[in-house]
This record gives sequence, C-alpha cells and structure tokens, in this order.
Amino acid sequence: MFISSVFVLAERILKNGEGAVVESLKEIFEFLEFFGFIKIIGERYIATEAGRKLRDI
Repeated sequence: MFISSVFVLAERILKNGEGAVVESLKEIFEFLEFFGFIKIIGERYIATEAGRKLRDI
C-alpha cells in the first residue's frame, strides 16, 4: 500500500507540480497514522487475551 502511494505521489507531481506533493504527503502520513492506530489496537487486544488466559490458569 505504501509503495502504491509513492507511485501516486510521483504521478501527481508530474501532472500538477509541487502543490500536489504537499497534499499527497499529507495523505500518506494520514494512512501511516491510521495503520499505527490499528497496530496499537491489536497489541492491546493481544495483551487483554493473554491476561484472560493467565487469570483462567
């Protein structure tokens, strides 16, 4: 997904010039922040499940 975003960025630069760079970089960083958010949720879920299993022992 990140690599395709880089290609989209390159295409926009060719078509629209430098103004497109700022917009595309914002989109890429928003995507990465969202991915990081999903990772945090996953880590918390795993920790919660591990806690439940330890409690059941």
